[in-house]
Amino acid sequence: MRKYALIIGLASFCALLTVSSCKKYEEGPYLSFKSREDRISNTWKVEKFYKNGEELTVSINQDLSSLNWTFSTNGEVSRSITINNQPITVSGQWLLQSDDEEVRIVINTPLYIEDTVWIIVKLMEDEFWVRYSVDGDVYEAHFTPAN
Repeated sequence: MRKYALIIGLASFCALLTVSSCKKYEEGPYLSFKSREDRISNTWKVEKFYKNGEELTVSINQDLSSLNWTFSTNGEVSRSITINNQPITVSGQWLLQSDDEEVRIVINTPLYIEDTVWIIVKLMEDEFWVRYSVDGDVYEAHFTPAN
């Protein structure tokens, strides 16, 4: 009986090592039964925002607390924010790239085209962390579901 317990314990340890080595993103998860597209597909709000490692308050020139990103399973994305009590929404397309380690977002409006690449740091059903660079500064956004 002890022999079987030892074998089961050793097999469990090996399985745990295998699962932890499959971790895709810096902050996890180790294992998920939902696809990456399904985990991204949601309406997200900014919970925390960092610039060069320092946490910024959520209101920077505009009320980021009203900023929502909606990612649909069909590859559509929309960004909505309320500034001076005026809702502003733009939309475009999103896709995973670089072996699903990045999200590329292309927003096309009559005034401009925005082409952004976010590096995925953490992607769980209830957390979505991304990192990106602008003019030498490194930003990190932590999102939680808006619903």
